Amino acid sequence: MSERHLRTLQATTILVCGVPLGTNDTQSLQNIFNTFPGGVKRIWLSYPAKGLQKDINKRVTIARKLEAAESTLISSKLKHHRKNGRRASHASTNPLSNDETNHLESRNTAISDESFPQELRPHHRPGSFPISLFSRCRGIRKVDTIQTYRTELIDLNTSIQTKQQEAMATVNEGQGNDKIIAAFIQFNRQLGAHLAAQAVIHRQTLAMEPRYLEVHPKDVLWDNLNIDYDYRVIRKMISILLATVLIIFWAIPVAFVASISKLDVIVQYAPFLSGIYDLPNAVLGIIQGVLPPIGLAILMMILPIILYSKKELVLDRFTAQVWTE
Repeated sequence: MSERHLRTLQATTILVCGVPLGTNDTQSLQNIFNTFPGGVKRIWLSYPAKGLQKDINKRVTIARKLEAAESTLISSKLKHHRKNGRRASHASTNPLSNDETNHLESRNTAISDESFPQELRPHHRPGSFPISLFSRCRGIRKVDTIQTYRTELIDLNTSIQTKQQEAMATVNEGQGNDKIIAAFIQFNRQLGAHLAAQAVIHRQTLAMEPRYLEVHPKDVLWDNLNIDYDYRVIRKMISILLATVLIIFWAIPVAFVASISKLDVIVQYAPFLSGIYDLPNAVLGIIQGVLPPIGLAILMMILPIILYSKKELVLDRFTAQVWTE
């Protein structure tokens, strides 16, 4: 075992789902899992908060867009500074030496808005694609990207903090305990975590199940943590049924695309397509030899994406990928 990995939080933490009512509090879980080697170090309960994960994902997306816009602005200012040069009037009245003045002006001009044209700042039309296209057709003016995203980040941070506080307050008041059915449990030793993940924890069938080892926060499907086991079974059955129907009916477009390679057979059943033979031989060769493989590749690429979108029946991305395969 790697000593470096043993010291990570991931190595000693397990995700426990299906925690039954009556044991879904910190003290009860502490008593249950303290029997394993090393005992429990820390417990995090999964508080149900409606819409919280959606806001968090949106915040991450906006933060990345804001970072890209800031980088674009810095690059534009540097180019504008190199193109227009420094203003000599500042150097004559500044008590610093010429080298120090040039160095400070080089830094300040790159980030100052005093001499930078506002039209060169990053702008975009409000709304995501394809809504932004309709905004352009309707003549909606562009907005300042950096100012808009900064405002949205402030609003999202406030919304996220409010939802977190409301969820914790509800649980602390004893009104939301019945909705807590998942917990992250950190052990003092990795051995304790592995034994806890494999042992029979509760006398009730399928209680404290499933349990996951080596779970990274980025791998957790947070929207699925507080889904009841019975409801998850129903959703799983529906997803499997829909996937089966989809795979069966997927054979129709696949057969159609594959049949394009045999135009003679298609023309026999659809004589109105006989005019296709008037096309140049090069075009016919592309239709029969190139389009079918490309079409089949696209169809085979889309199907796993659709199946993976039904990942609401699992709790981590690895399991969702295995289920899709």
